[in-house]
Amino acid sequence: MINSKVFFFIKLQKSLYGLKQFDRMWYNCLNEYMLEKEFENNEICSCIFIKKTTSKFAIIVVYVNDLNLIGTHEELIKIVTYLKNEFEMKNLGIFFLSWFTN
Repeated sequence: MINSKVFFFIKLQKSLYGLKQFDRMWYNCLNEYMLEKEFENNEICSCIFIKKTTSKFAIIVVYVNDLNLIGTHEELIKIVTYLKNEFEMKNLGIFFLSWFTN
């Protein structure tokens, strides 16, 4: 009697568990960095970071691995500079929104 065994090898394309862990690690790293840069983590929504002074402000909204930046021009320039120095990033563009009241 011959014992024959069949082995199957499966190549894993994506690991869902690993992806969940990566997102958490990314957020923890970003959170630590933002707190070092004097941003406050929003109490209600942990994906929002706020930094404000008397004349300037900046808000960073995190959505998965995207960052949306809102703020005064000087703060935005400063934020983009030090985020690019710390993380590998791609700038998708700058949009200006302004309004005037009479």
